[in-house]
Amino acid sequence: MAQQVKHRNSRAKGLVRLALFEGGLRHPTAEEVCAKISQSGAKASLGTVYRNLNLMASLGEISKLSLGDGRERFDFCAEPHAHFKCDRCGAIVDIPMRLQKIAALERLGFDVRAERVLISGLCPKCAKKISANKKTRKEIK
Repeated sequence: MAQQVKHRNSRAKGLVRLALFEGGLRHPTAEEVCAKISQSGAKASLGTVYRNLNLMASLGEISKLSLGDGRERFDFCAEPHAHFKCDRCGAIVDIPMRLQKIAALERLGFDVRAERVLISGLCPKCAKKISANKKTRKEIK
């Protein structure tokens, strides 16, 4: 039991937590968290960062995301939400999720333990660029 308490309060976990919650990172990879820690002048190996991120995910403090790009990302937003991933620029945006939908499932007898919804397409910025390119091509013809 004492080992768990020691692990929860480790220096490395504190660095990871600081990078996640105060570092301005949104849906970062372990590599991005490691780089943020290095930028602050502290040191933590990539393996240590991975272990602490996975520990925090297993404790329910953060979420681990797989968004179809083969890279694990981490999310510190604890509120139920979905994600939108732009197919062009790779931007990831939190989308609020209606809790009533989860409550409705539970009323039907479902035991909801996690919700992971990924919506993909083009973000407004990329959609606007593509639309502008199509208009320009029509004007050239």
